[in-house]
Amino acid sequence: MPVVEVDGLELYESVSIVQYLDNAHNSGALQPSDPAARAVMDRWIAIANNYLFPLFEHGLVMPWIMHNYMGAELDRAKIDRALPNISRALAFCDAEIANDGAWTNGDFDLADIFLYCVRRGVQLTPQGGVGIAQCPHLSAWMAVTEHRDSIRATRWESEPD
Repeated sequence: MPVVEVDGLELYESVSIVQYLDNAHNSGALQPSDPAARAVMDRWIAIANNYLFPLFEHGLVMPWIMHNYMGAELDRAKIDRALPNISRALAFCDAEIANDGAWTNGDFDLADIFLYCVRRGVQLTPQGGVGIAQCPHLSAWMAVTEHRDSIRATRWESEPD
């Protein structure tokens, strides 16, 4: 669980942390002022946190992390069970962008941050990289997003550009 102490506050949970930091130190620049646009942003943050993250993290990303960094045997059965749902989730996001722009219609906002972080872990796995590459609209969004200075500044040195 993410925890941060800032401005004398101990905050936990990603949504409260990023909204506080954006509001207190960035004048809310990463949140649309239009209520409808903000609702769309909030919906996509909820989709990222409640549906995509658990599916991607437990079914694909963590098995690879445990294998690559902890030396555990790769749990191929777990990955194989998760891949059909992961493929559907990626296709859903791709179709949403193609249909109406989904979360990409406005300026870069908190939804972009949450969705990029969730998908970047997937993209770094062999199966996830292939899955995202098969989604042209999602791939294009990933390519644009990963070249933002703020995203580039958060990459690990060992992570490929």
